[in-house]
Amino acid sequence: MSIRFNREHRVKSEVEQLGRFVFPPFRSHIEKVTGRDASVASQDLVRDQRPKRLLFIEDDRFIADMYRLGLEAGGWAVDVAHDGESGLSQALADPPALILLDLLLPRMDGFEVLRRLRSNASTQDIPVLVVSNASGLGGREEEARKMGIVDWMVKANTTPATLASRVGRILAAD
Repeated sequence: MSIRFNREHRVKSEVEQLGRFVFPPFRSHIEKVTGRDASVASQDLVRDQRPKRLLFIEDDRFIADMYRLGLEAGGWAVDVAHDGESGLSQALADPPALILLDLLLPRMDGFEVLRRLRSNASTQDIPVLVVSNASGLGGREEEARKMGIVDWMVKANTTPATLASRVGRILAAD
């Protein structure tokens, strides 16, 4: 690319092709597998190419974006709902592989979302990971565990990398 100035000091830019522009060869980050393990590895690769979709129900947009970016970097597709009602309707309309649920939400709290998820046949078996700063809530953690959450993580103590690691372990167990 070259940039030229004309007499009125306006910038004109034009792209000049001075031969071929060549990109370096792409090298996969996946080690090459040969022999009898090659067919198994290729089947796993095909299965893993389509990312599992997560639903994160979180009212704080900054926190939601921070965790969403960390999870997307880990290879998951992440939908975000910013209140309990819209999160529940998204989960019912298109059930995700995993739901990350805050408990202190506008329009419908996380406990009610969890109750309704568990009472619906299409969402009753979806793993739910509580990600909330409301640690304990005076014994309500036990109530949430009885409703079938897979774990409870405190946002203040959870980095995006820690969350991505925990999500990976949960989905690997599926």
